[in-house]
Amino acid sequence: MKEISRLRMKFICYNMLIVTAVIGITFCAVAFVMEKRVSAQGRLALAKVVSQEEHPLIFTTRSPAQTPYFSVMVGEDGMVTPWEGGYEAFPG
Repeated sequence: MKEISRLRMKFICYNMLIVTAVIGITFCAVAFVMEKRVSAQGRLALAKVVSQEEHPLIFTTRSPAQTPYFSVMVGEDGMVTPWEGGYEAFPG
């Protein structure tokens, strides 16, 4: 009986070591591939920017944001009447 429990414990330990090794190797492989992919995408983006002949300013390419606004007047009798409204342009 003692020998069976000892073998069972060895089996569990070996299986846990194998599972831990597989998970560790998988994590390292995914991290390596993702690091290479992110690095390549960054180099590609920088190469695209450098290859452009004109470099427009950031502020000239954005259109101003249009923010709607309105105000109302509430009379003594509870009537709501529109007072003014429109759009206000703010730089993006």
